[in-house]
Amino acid sequence: MADLRQIALSIAQDLMTLEVNTVLKPGMTARKPPAYPLLLREIAEKYVATLVQLDAGPAPIPGNPTADTVHIDAVHADDDSVAAVHIDAVLQDAGAPAEPPSPPPPAPEHDTVIGQQLAEIAKTFPAFPDLAASKEHLADAIDALHPPADAAAFERPCQPEQSKADCANASVWKNLFKACAKAATILLERTPAESPARAPLRRIARESLWLVAFLDWQHPEKKLGRGFDLQPEDRMRLRKLWDLGGERVVMQTTIHLDGDVLNGIDPALLLHPQFEAVKALHADGVGTALTHWRALFEAICTAFGKLGDAFSNVLDKRRG
Repeated sequence: MADLRQIALSIAQDLMTLEVNTVLKPGMTARKPPAYPLLLREIAEKYVATLVQLDAGPAPIPGNPTADTVHIDAVHADDDSVAAVHIDAVLQDAGAPAEPPSPPPPAPEHDTVIGQQLAEIAKTFPAFPDLAASKEHLADAIDALHPPADAAAFERPCQPEQSKADCANASVWKNLFKACAKAATILLERTPAESPARAPLRRIARESLWLVAFLDWQHPEKKLGRGFDLQPEDRMRLRKLWDLGGERVVMQTTIHLDGDVLNGIDPALLLHPQFEAVKALHADGVGTALTHWRALFEAICTAFGKLGDAFSNVLDKRRG
């Protein structure tokens, strides 16, 4: 009964608020997130790639470097330049497209803040030298770890005779996300308060620490007789981390059951030539989410109503 009460409370809490996010996300793929724990690998890849970009500067969209987009110029590790947002727009007075300033050449990935943090991990886990200095991209080094698809195998410590693909256990991944949190925190300290780069950095720092705590809970190094227990709310949060990665949310609408509606818009998007198109897409997403929310709420209320009627009938029969 306690479990049923907790499930009902969790469902009720989830139904209290509706949140719709819109992000600018190049390189999207139309596929579902992989199963846990393989999901952790892709979250780590996205976090590392974002931290490298925010440390070394923005990169053009692959295949379309002149496309209208919002670029984040993050603070570099070796200077105190101010982060800013550059919007590619048409100059009304000159009649010619604006030319964004050329970013400085990026530093090698192993010289970035996250690269240095991963090199420290490699000292702790000598079985994974790729973490210290990847030959191509740090994300490729993360990908090479290949956590086991089986959660039970993920808990077991590495054995000397195992290959790297079979022994990337939870302790390695806890340290990976600790490195992401520390790198994001360092970059936050170097990034001005008005910079749009702060939002994804804050999210990576916060969610990386949650992932460390989550791994500590699911895969304790000292077993206390507790089995693997991935709750529905854990699955939902992991999926959201996979969806957002290190991207910057440019529009957000939060609707509470009591009627409060909060709209958040990235100021940099207001002057973008594609603002109206993005706004229309966001409004369409809010409408779809509201329809689904209303239908789900009605279904839950109907189900609990029928359950209440069934209990009432049982009590009436016992009294009779």
